[in-house]
Amino acid sequence: MWVGGEVLSEIIGHVDSRDRPIVSLTLPGQDDNLLVIVDTGFNGQLLIRDSDAARLNCGSARVELTVEMADRRSRVLKRARGSIFWFGRQRNVDVWLSADTHRAALPEEPIGLLGTSLLSPHRLTIDFATRRVVIDEHNG
Repeated sequence: MWVGGEVLSEIIGHVDSRDRPIVSLTLPGQDDNLLVIVDTGFNGQLLIRDSDAARLNCGSARVELTVEMADRRSRVLKRARGSIFWFGRQRNVDVWLSADTHRAALPEEPIGLLGTSLLSPHRLTIDFATRRVVIDEHNG
């Protein structure tokens, strides 16, 4: 994803009506974007339902891990590799896949979580007053 022939220096999102910080990720070879919630309590890169894994061209999941979720329930997640555009450059990322236990996402509803491993070393600004989310490269 190039803007004016230059690599992006920031990713802009919004705070939705439920006060969740949302950003849109561009996916290689896809016409639609992936809406995700920025979750600073999640220390992975991306977490999505396994039914959405094909959208990120995820390979087969080889690693399984039992984790404790925010609601204190344990869940078995699988780890795969996927691809997104991050600051205008294609990047391979670790994608944690969760079993489909909920209804399908509605249009314009986020379908995953973006965690701190993908945010670091960038700067995240969530401005609830203006409903704006900015992730910038913060080079110093």
